[in-house]
This record gives sequence, C-alpha cells and structure tokens, in this order.
Amino acid sequence: MRKRVLLAASILVLSLLVMLQGLLVSDANPVPWLSTPNLEKPTLTVISPQNYTTYNANSLNLNFTAIKPDSWNAIYIVVPYVGQMYSADVYLDGSLISHYGYSGSTFVKFSQSTPELNQTAPGEHTLNVTVLSYTYYRGPAFNGSHILSSINSSSGPVYEYPIVVSDIVYFTIEQPTQNANAPGSVYLLNQTNLILIAFLIVIVAVASISFVYFQKRKSKTA
Repeated sequence: MRKRVLLAASILVLSLLVMLQGLLVSDANPVPWLSTPNLEKPTLTVISPQNYTTYNANSLNLNFTAIKPDSWNAIYIVVPYVGQMYSADVYLDGSLISHYGYSGSTFVKFSQSTPELNQTAPGEHTLNVTVLSYTYYRGPAFNGSHILSSINSSSGPVYEYPIVVSDIVYFTIEQPTQNANAPGSVYLLNQTNLILIAFLIVIVAVASISFVYFQKRKSKTA
C-alpha cells in the first residue's frame, strides 16, 4: 500500500514538472503571430431557402453553412492565432430575425426577434445571411482592425481584423389556396351561387320568351 502511494505521488510530481516545463517553453516561444492579417474568407452557402424558388409557408426552413479557410487551422494551445468565425446574422427583408454565435465548430442561435421563416407572409422576399470573422496578427494597424485586449504581450499589440462574407437569396411564398370549409370562403361560395342563379334565370327567361313568341306565331299561321 505504501509503495502505491509513493508511486502515485511520484507520478503527480512528474506531471507537474512536465506542465511547468510546457509553460516555460510557451513563454520562451510566443505565438508566431502573422505580420499582416490573413485576408482569406470563409465559404458561406445558404442551403435553404434556395435562390428564386417558391415555397409553401409551412415547408420553409433556414439552413446555411460557413466553412473557414484551411489557412486558419493553425492553433496554439487555445488561441486561434490565424483566424476564427465569430457570429452570423440573418436578415429577412432588411430586418434582423436571428443572431448566431460561433461555438467550437457550429453556429448557435442566441436570439430571435421575428417569427420563423415558415411563418413568412405570402409574396416575394429577400434573405441575407452575413458571417463575421476575425483574423489575428501583430502590427501595423490596418483600416478596420483594433487591438485585441485579451492578449497580453510584451512584444507589441496583437490586432484582430474583421472579415465579412454575405449571401443573398430571393424566394417567394405562394398564396394559400382557399378551402370551401375554411373561414372566409363562404363569401366566395355565395358569390358563385349568385352567378349560377343569375345564369339560370337568364336561360329560363330566354326560353319563356321564345316559347311565347313561337306560340303567337303559330296562332297567326293557323
């Protein structure tokens, strides 16, 4: 039992020494920040709705993907020192309807200010998905960049540079079909009945006039 305790203690001490050495190496070899921002952009694709497509109001869902460039994949411990996607905003007809934050490898919805797409009113619509990303580097400052305050360094400030990609889709929601039993269809049904009744009255009137005319003519020739 005593040997096991000593063995466990030895392993713990060795682990602490390895971690300490790793920290010292990290301090001695800082993140190799780029000297200029990486300007490659993520690939954004709106899967649904599709461009110039007509949908039923109950069959429409939002589905999009954004893939970061391969050049952003270099990572130092937990710091994505080349670039990372940050958020995505979805606009319907110019109004913000959803805001997503990028977490790990996917977008997570943070808020929603208007109904889902499957409640969109009939007619033509415009959908815009905009993804915001940042790439990181160490000076000089570029237009639009700002200092990343969460990174402390004695070698100069680290900047983050905004990268924006956007995709616009035009789609149409079809008008709902009227059901004879649905509310609001009684008026249309009554209108149809009135037209049929008027048509029948005209036919009966024409037939009656024709019958009287031919009867009078027959009497004169008799």
